[in-house]
Amino acid sequence: MSQFSPEVKELQREIKLLRLLGTRQGFFQYYFEELPCHRTNVECFIKINEKHFDLFGEHRYETYDSFRKQINHYNKK
Repeated sequence: MSQFSPEVKELQREIKLLRLLGTRQGFFQYYFEELPCHRTNVECFIKINEKHFDLFGEHRYETYDSFRKQINHYNKK
């Protein structure tokens, strides 16, 4: 038996997601974790970018192309 209500568990999940999507590295990490659940890379990106919008009120990346360029730049480091 869990000591937390479903509402508290949902808030904890949302806080964890806020912390993750709040950073560039976390956004990339979440993207790669979610990638197998989507048919295409673009579909996955759109879903995560929309989650970011829902949580922060703005998209992290303007387009998939700008996101892809950032991943390529990040991976070269």
